[in-house]
Amino acid sequence: MKLSEYPEDIQRPIRAEREHERLHVKALLDAWRRGDAERFYHLAYPYDEHPDFWPSAVRAIDRHISEVTPEIQDALLHVWVQTKMLSGRIDNNRMLC
Repeated sequence: MKLSEYPEDIQRPIRAEREHERLHVKALLDAWRRGDAERFYHLAYPYDEHPDFWPSAVRAIDRHISEVTPEIQDALLHVWVQTKMLSGRIDNNRMLC
């Protein structure tokens, strides 16, 4: 069933959640591009605040990011180790690598 087929009172919070996720991913990409590892880490972990943003974040990183600074790589490694769940959330191994 498409979202538009649901009543407006159900659509509204889902749309708000999707927009919140989109803005979160945009901020994560911005931190990555600027090499701001501290901001990236803050946005990426603890990810309990945004538990389902990783699939869209990894897709966006795959599409828009071509370089990884050592600082961002280190921050991502820390998130990976601390969460131990990213590989379970991302079902595309090519993008994950």
